[in-house]
Amino acid sequence: MKSIRLSLISASLLLAVSGMSFAQAPASTGAVSAVHSQTQRQHGADRHAKHLETLHAQLNLSASQDAAWQSFVQTMQKPGHPVHPDRAAFEKMTTPERLDQMQTMRQQRDAHMQKHAEATRVFYAQLTAEQKVIFDAQSMRHMSRMQGSMHASKHEHGHRH
Repeated sequence: MKSIRLSLISASLLLAVSGMSFAQAPASTGAVSAVHSQTQRQHGADRHAKHLETLHAQLNLSASQDAAWQSFVQTMQKPGHPVHPDRAAFEKMTTPERLDQMQTMRQQRDAHMQKHAEATRVFYAQLTAEQKVIFDAQSMRHMSRMQGSMHASKHEHGHRH
């Protein structure tokens, strides 16, 4: 079952990557896109910081919980590596190299998510019963928003379910 799924994913990626060469944007669009991406990242970072600030205030943490909070917040930071490789470098790669690059990026994201999950569990274990109720409600609200924005993003880019 895994090999079938992996084959389907690989085939989909191959089609997507090979289709990129037909849909090349003009060079000036790249600069505008980079500025837009930077603005979006900054907006997301600001929104994320505000969310953490609000959560911290709502939880009313004690001094003994501060170390777990700091560890949790640290793992919430975005990894230092870029989300996507440089387009020019990506275009110079062969299809197998691109697939390898995409798998490497996925492994990096998975490793970051694992660290985040572990820190969340450690932090959660430090919370009182009342704080856990607040944390659960906030994390569910945050996850719902993320799913909603990912759903909207897929439709904006022409993807279907």
